[in-house]
Amino acid sequence: MTAGMATVSGSVMIALAGELENQFVGINIVQHFLTASILSIPAAIMYAEIMYPSNEITHQISDAKEENIYAGSMDAITKGTKDGLNIAVNVAAILIAILALVSIVDGFLSLMCLIYPAKDIRLDLCPMHGLWVTMGEAASAAELLGLKLATNEFVAYINWGA
Repeated sequence: MTAGMATVSGSVMIALAGELENQFVGINIVQHFLTASILSIPAAIMYAEIMYPSNEITHQISDAKEENIYAGSMDAITKGTKDGLNIAVNVAAILIAILALVSIVDGFLSLMCLIYPAKDIRLDLCPMHGLWVTMGEAASAAELLGLKLATNEFVAYINWGA
């Protein structure tokens, strides 16, 4: 799970490359995304181990029990299709709910700007703490990181290219 959250999925990588190809002419964006995604895996595992050290002894593979024994190939296909569709519907519903909640919180923060004098209070500007960016790019970096945190990397990359 840690490595999965640190990387970019293949479908998103291709979609982002298509979206950003006009901004980066002559540069192989897919190669850069792939390299960054692969290099993020060991770094994510290392940081996860530092933040939450493992004190348990790893179980052997022989200790694992096979829960899903299918009666035949058609049984495996139908149960696999049912399970996959169930997961896809749940992921889509969660993404819709999260995007709706982000819009609600952003609307609430916009109302707070009317009450309290502030330049720009939004949910996607909150997580900027201390990155190696210049002060001129800090607001843009905070917006992209917050948007990725609140929604997903695809929405953030589309806003980055816009």
